[in-house]
Formats: sequence, structure tokens, C-alpha cells
Amino acid sequence: MILEYCNGGDLSYHLAKREIFDEPEACFYIAEIILAIDYVHSLNVIYRDMKPENILIDADGHMKLADFGLAKAGIAAQG
Repeated sequence: MILEYCNGGDLSYHLAKREIFDEPEACFYIAEIILAIDYVHSLNVIYRDMKPENILIDADGHMKLADFGLAKAGIAAQG
């Protein structure tokens, strides 16, 4: 799997640098992460390595998930 270059760094870098985000910025980041997880789950993939180091930020400030090494594919919802 190849991911384009994300020159914004990862979320852990920004957390260490700033320690806290203001509420609108935090809401934006959380919403983007939720949308990413929802999309991955819609493909029947479980992302099992959620941590700030695996959340990349692109040049436009949008979140991207990285490191799918622990992901589990082919998981369909029951019921």
C-alpha cells in the first residue's frame, strides 16, 4: 500500500508541540478521524493501530490514517 507524502507531520508531533488544541480545531480533527474510520469500516476493514503517530496531516490540514499493518480485512457486520 502506498500513501502520498503528508508534509504536515503526524498528530503526535503537533500534540507534543502545542499540548492542547483549541475546541474548533479539535472538533475538526476528531470529525476527520471519525470519517476516516467510518470509511475504512465500510470497506469491511478493521483498523487496529489507532494512535497519534499513525494519524498523518496533509498540506491542507486534513487527516490520513497510516500503518495498516495490524488491520484486519474481510470483517463484515453481524446482524
